[in-house]
Amino acid sequence: MLAKHLPTYTQVAVKALQKAHNIVADISSEVTIHKSSQHCNIIQFFHSINTLNSTSLVMEYLEGKDLEMVITEVGCLKEEKARSIFSHLSSAVHFLNQRRIAHCDIKIENILLGERGKVKLYDFWFATQLVEGQMLQDLWGSLPYWAPEILARKPYDDNETVHYHYGPKDLVTILFYIFITIILHAVVQEYILDKISKRLHLSKVKHSKFNESGQLVVFHLSSVVWCLYVVVTNSKILNTAFHMGHSPKSVDPHIGQMLVMCPWHLLDALLFHFQVKFFYLCQLAYWLHSLPELYFQKVRKEEIPRQLQYISLYLLHIAGAYLLNLSRLGLILLLLQYSTEFLFHMARLFYFADENNERLRFNAWAAVFGVTRLFILTLAVLAIGFGLARVENQVFDPEKGNFNTLPCRLGMLLLVCVAQAWLMWRFIHSQLRHWREYWKEQSAKRRVPAASRLPARPIKREPGYHENGVVKAENGTSPRTKKLKSP
Repeated sequence: MLAKHLPTYTQVAVKALQKAHNIVADISSEVTIHKSSQHCNIIQFFHSINTLNSTSLVMEYLEGKDLEMVITEVGCLKEEKARSIFSHLSSAVHFLNQRRIAHCDIKIENILLGERGKVKLYDFWFATQLVEGQMLQDLWGSLPYWAPEILARKPYDDNETVHYHYGPKDLVTILFYIFITIILHAVVQEYILDKISKRLHLSKVKHSKFNESGQLVVFHLSSVVWCLYVVVTNSKILNTAFHMGHSPKSVDPHIGQMLVMCPWHLLDALLFHFQVKFFYLCQLAYWLHSLPELYFQKVRKEEIPRQLQYISLYLLHIAGAYLLNLSRLGLILLLLQYSTEFLFHMARLFYFADENNERLRFNAWAAVFGVTRLFILTLAVLAIGFGLARVENQVFDPEKGNFNTLPCRLGMLLLVCVAQAWLMWRFIHSQLRHWREYWKEQSAKRRVPAASRLPARPIKREPGYHENGVVKAENGTSPRTKKLKSP
């Protein structure tokens, strides 16, 4: 009911609880918990009035409607409003969790919406005060809002996480992400790269390479940060990285199993964490979007085969790691690969901006490139060649996600080794060509023509002036020609 505080003329809300219909202990618990829950997103509790038959709770009055009434009138909420409501509600729940208070009845009827975006949570009738380490054992709250796990009487597990599986619906998701990636690609091109390239006045060839490197710098940087976040949040991958510091003879036999998504003989091999699945779908979407971008960016015909080669390699390796349940190994290998590629394209961007110190920048990338190839080969051999070979269940079973057979392991190792060898061969061939060009330029600068080192001879002219190649005397007459003596 609505009431008014006479001394201040402040409107308040009063909740009357009849002691004949309610347990006194429950009323006292609600009063105690609500009184201790003073937060900007929780209805403020003022005081309680006890009589022989009832207890009245005097609370803050918020002029507005509850969320159920708003949804009934509007039909659905806009994204901005729903996000704002959820943000305020999350703040209130976080406040209660810090004080070990379980509200137990969060529903749209108990969420009040006021003016100027105010969101308040109220009704602490089912609220419970817990002690450290205590878990809820009884069923509380409104039955229509119980979670399926509560209805199934499943025990609560705070370590339980939601996992995901790959399937045909991923194709639709990837298609959706491709459209988003194309839009982001156009935004980076128009608002960043085009403005920079106009100031540099590049040729057509350099302009095409500048756009390519600019897009890949943004992608590789964001992928490295994202991949590092996923790796850090997964403790098993970090533990594997620490074990890798030992010599090959002392390597833990479970290193290979820790690098893969899970041991091949377990059901978890088919499942992904949300961040892992989302990362792989976005990676596949980006490299698939690069194919139509070859047309949109009007890439030269000479550049198309080269770009198709590395796009195909990325798609093959990422899809293989995703479908063969090697997601953890793929995360670490992608982190190494993207870090190296980021350095290369950054060096190329700096070269387009300033051609001085070209060798210094590319030499730093060249050193990292060779080390990265070595690390990738080592991790692949340890994880696939040694780790998976020690797993007991080595049966080809696609339905259970088990591809751990000798032909599959050899095929995966062959793919990784051939790809790394091909990249290393191209790298060495390119470095030798650049060094030959560099020394050729240096030798050309040192070779000075002999004629340029001789002093210039003074030209001896006859007195008078020259006109059309004929020497004229000062008075305008030509001098007499000398007679030649006959032999």
